[in-house]
Amino acid sequence: MNGGSSTQVGDGGVASASCAMLVEYDGHNYLGAAVEVTPVAGESLGTGTIPPCNDTGGAGTTIPAEEVEVTAVQGVPPSIAIMLAGRSDVVLVRDDVQTLPKELEPR
Repeated sequence: MNGGSSTQVGDGGVASASCAMLVEYDGHNYLGAAVEVTPVAGESLGTGTIPPCNDTGGAGTTIPAEEVEVTAVQGVPPSIAIMLAGRSDVVLVRDDVQTLPKELEPR
């Protein structure tokens, strides 16, 4: 990346519900984040896993884990963010990333 400006990832930028948009990919957790631009999908990265969730209001039902296809975000390394294949409404940002790259900032 070039040394362009970046946007902080903070409260409200990453989903925080107990069954938040979360995908495990390549040994890391990626959390759904609101971004100001429509991301463009890059190459397929294979599969990730949405972990099981038990946020059913005490009904005792667990939503099972689900494998999903993930793609790169054009212009952004997968070590920072990925996307779910076929969806441009959410970007998944690796949980240890503190700032978004300029490619995910408003234009």
